[in-house]
Amino acid sequence: MAMQEFQLKQTQQQSIRMTQQMRQALHILQMPMSELSAYIEDTALGNPLMDIKKRASDTGAVAVSNVYTADNQTPWYERMESKNQSLYDFLHEQIYLNMKNTPLRQLVLFLIRYVTDDGYLDIKLEEVAEATAAQETEVLDALTLLQQLDPPGVGARDLQEFLMLQTERDEQSPPLAYYILENYFKELSAYRLESIRDVEEIDHDELIEIITYMSKLKTKLQWETTFEETVFVEPDIYVAIAEDNTLDVSFNQSGLPSVAFNEDYYSELLALADKDMKRYLEEKKKEISWIQQCVLQRTQNVIKITEAILQLQADYFLEKASSMKPMAMKNIAKITDLSISTVSRVVNDKYMATPKGIFELRFFFRSGFMKEDDGDQVAISSIVIETEIKEIIGREEKVKPVSDQMIADHFIAQGIDISRRTVAKYRMGLGIPSSSKRKRT
Repeated sequence: MAMQEFQLKQTQQQSIRMTQQMRQALHILQMPMSELSAYIEDTALGNPLMDIKKRASDTGAVAVSNVYTADNQTPWYERMESKNQSLYDFLHEQIYLNMKNTPLRQLVLFLIRYVTDDGYLDIKLEEVAEATAAQETEVLDALTLLQQLDPPGVGARDLQEFLMLQTERDEQSPPLAYYILENYFKELSAYRLESIRDVEEIDHDELIEIITYMSKLKTKLQWETTFEETVFVEPDIYVAIAEDNTLDVSFNQSGLPSVAFNEDYYSELLALADKDMKRYLEEKKKEISWIQQCVLQRTQNVIKITEAILQLQADYFLEKASSMKPMAMKNIAKITDLSISTVSRVVNDKYMATPKGIFELRFFFRSGFMKEDDGDQVAISSIVIETEIKEIIGREEKVKPVSDQMIADHFIAQGIDISRRTVAKYRMGLGIPSSSKRKRT
């Protein structure tokens, strides 16, 4: 047997060792405001040279019911409802978030004053017209807008309408459920199935399916109005519209305690210290310097990324556009000269307070579709799709409303592959009726 030859080869390989300091820096970068504040206070307990001082807060934490996060696993109105916000406040926020300042919006705001906790409208439309000096057609338009708000059923004038509004928004409803509810509600309620079958030639099993479905619908909202479990967040950034119609960005200094090195106490201890004590004091001095540096870096990155987001979405926040522009993390990384991983860490659990509400920075990167842009695939946020659908329908002719297929074709022409069924899903999620039901003669 031939002897096997062994050779030694020298190769170079690059690797990154994650030091304790690097881990600490990444940890601080990702922390939300409240967690970082607690972390600094805990660190100070173990560092006799660290002085911290809580800054006076002019604004304080904000209720989570006014916060828009990246969580889109459940309908956002269900997440809001779970925080026990009053129905009136919930409707009020939706109106200011989704409707421009027009006389029609004022009518909707008037209407919600008469919505009971059960979700029903407790005023006649003629009384609204008389009280507001509006035309009856304008009041009807305002009612339609109110009934498009969440949760489904709100603004109904009776049980029949309450059930119809829920059915209209439910993709899983039986095909003829809305039609039968609209035209044969009394017969359904009295279980007079023969009279329905005689006119509509609908089979018995299909009617039973509709009745079974109807029995599972809500008959009132049963809205919670207690506030004991309300959660609060501390915004990192405040955004305001300046006098020259630009966006003014300021960091929330009051959210974090200031960190300082106690020079006098250090000098006092150093004069009495032995070799081990001196080494300990130097370590604690370096710890303070490193935390100050990490907190400063976090602050700078949050501001830098926020400004980049606002640069791309300025028209939306300045009310010049009703929808956001397509935006991906790589767009922000390019503007800020940061890595995508850094952008991803920074936007998590960081919040900015704006005239439109409180937004988690990650909220702007909810991607559901891809679009070809100069040879690159750009992620399109689902909020962009939603707001553009709303804008398209808002511009339509009432005598000839746009169909779901026409809206799908509009997106396809822009390089966004979206089906008619997906458009219908977003439209219904926004509480907008189908084109046939929006048509006015």
